[in-house]
Amino acid sequence: MVELTAAHWIYALFIILVLVTMAMRKDTPVVCIVGSFTLAWVITGDVVKAVQAVFNAVSVAFGELLGTVLIISLIVSMAKMLEECGLAGVRGVIIISAGFKEVGEEGVELERLVLGRKLAHGDNPVLTWMADNLIARTDPAGNIKPDKERSKEKIDGIVALLMGLGWAMRKQTETGHSVYDSRDVRRL
Repeated sequence: MVELTAAHWIYALFIILVLVTMAMRKDTPVVCIVGSFTLAWVITGDVVKAVQAVFNAVSVAFGELLGTVLIISLIVSMAKMLEECGLAGVRGVIIISAGFKEVGEEGVELERLVLGRKLAHGDNPVLTWMADNLIARTDPAGNIKPDKERSKEKIDGIVALLMGLGWAMRKQTETGHSVYDSRDVRRL
């Protein structure tokens, strides 16, 4: 027969506390940390080893779950942003990701503009730095997109430029002309 020790009962208690905390729609990290500390303290009988156990648990959780936490955080942020847009009266939002399907044609167009010396960015040093960091990838169809993993440093400004260029290309296709056919660029 299996004998249940104090550690088993403490573990069960904290599992129940975590479930109750989740049911109340509250954050669980504090309960988990206190539970890990208490369990380690009961097992080892040493406060220092209990603190080490909590540190090790947090380190493992951070390493294993960081990607998941990041994705969930982005989804929650996007949902809040969309809600705020709706409250502010925005009628539509277009979300563009940075895959070949979304920015491939824009990458080809950006390359054409750069090689044709038709892109003026006002000698912006940050955009110049990001352009120097950029490594692009081409798919079999000839589409071009930035490769964030292989790029040396930040390239977010170039990605934003591609997304803006894509929006402008779509609007030009819809209306048959560019807004800049009738006016110059506006500066803030």
